[in-house]
Amino acid sequence: MTRRNTEAAGPLTRRSCRLTVAVAWGLGLMGFGAAGVSQPAEMAADPLSAARTEIAADRFDRAETLLSERLAQYPGDASARHLRAQVRSWAGRWEGAGDDYERLLAREPDNADYLLGRAQVWLWSGHAQPAAELAARARGLAPDYEEVWRLELQALLALDTPAAQTAAETLARTAQSRFAGATWTQSVAPAGLDPVFQLAAMIGRQSLSNGLSDW
Repeated sequence: MTRRNTEAAGPLTRRSCRLTVAVAWGLGLMGFGAAGVSQPAEMAADPLSAARTEIAADRFDRAETLLSERLAQYPGDASARHLRAQVRSWAGRWEGAGDDYERLLAREPDNADYLLGRAQVWLWSGHAQPAAELAARARGLAPDYEEVWRLELQALLALDTPAAQTAAETLARTAQSRFAGATWTQSVAPAGLDPVFQLAAMIGRQSLSNGLSDW
């Protein structure tokens, strides 16, 4: 599992998503060879380290190439596939990112990190309903995973229906109680405004689309 920590404010973005994989690198999530056999740590370290260097420089095409080369040799390397899914997400290559997450979830359907990543891809590509559903599932599996709560709230707000608004209000109130010290649950609007609208003001329209153009 990866870091369950969030930035001081605002929703998940490409930068904050890097926190999601940071501890995975540190913990060295197990890599698998083509036959499903673990590879020695030294075999997996160099390609992933090189890809991380490219990511730090925002060279996502190069990072994806390195990770694809790794996966061509070791298609079962979950760490490389997860990182490639992240890279593809940050680069806006939704179909490829979704495919990677689907393969990861086929192996580990209850992995909250993979569910979060897949939900992010759905939301950022303009599909709020499946994003909300996956985030809710991840929240049930990992109720203290704050980033999952934030993603689910973003998806509900993006749906912009009466039912989704009601669900968002309930989620916001519960989140304020559970994550009392988190900035994203605090009021940024005049006193008395409903919590969901307070959080909507903090999240902002641009953040709901990950800074992309209109859906």
